[in-house]
Amino acid sequence: MAQQWLTQEARTERSTAHLRERVRQWYVDHRIEQPTHARAIRIINAAVHAAETACCEEISRRLPDHTPGHMDALFSSPVSPQEETEDLCIGFQALKSDPGRPSLETVFKELAKLERKTARETLNRNQRAAADASYSSGLIYPDKHPQERLYSILPFIAQHGPGLVDTLYENIHLDCPDHKVLVV
Repeated sequence: MAQQWLTQEARTERSTAHLRERVRQWYVDHRIEQPTHARAIRIINAAVHAAETACCEEISRRLPDHTPGHMDALFSSPVSPQEETEDLCIGFQALKSDPGRPSLETVFKELAKLERKTARETLNRNQRAAADASYSSGLIYPDKHPQERLYSILPFIAQHGPGLVDTLYENIHLDCPDHKVLVV
């Protein structure tokens, strides 16, 4: 019942927001529980589709009998070279196959699009590099302190095995007073 009424409404109004409000008001007026948002959208979409179908059928009924055949011929028949040179008839196939000459304005528009895409990708790449650098820095110097000040050795031994201690002893240089980054 609501969908049939809404189909009539959709013939004159295609705004989803407006139709959604009309559906809400119809349910309030008829003191019926309102459908969920998803259900209301399905009802509206079905009503709009039914209204569009009815409109197309009405237009089709009003066309003269020979018009659909002529339209089909325009869409399907290729243009012969003779017709093209004599400018007697230009079919839709010719219009679809030839997009026309590019103008300087369209070339500039495409260049502007490419510049925007390049700038956006450069920004994204810089942001990814900064995030990767921050992540790496956080692994090496968590909270701006050397790892050995914050982390116990036990998780590293569990991850890299008991040979980690031997590797650390092999890489200790007593003549180096500063910290050393060791990749294991």
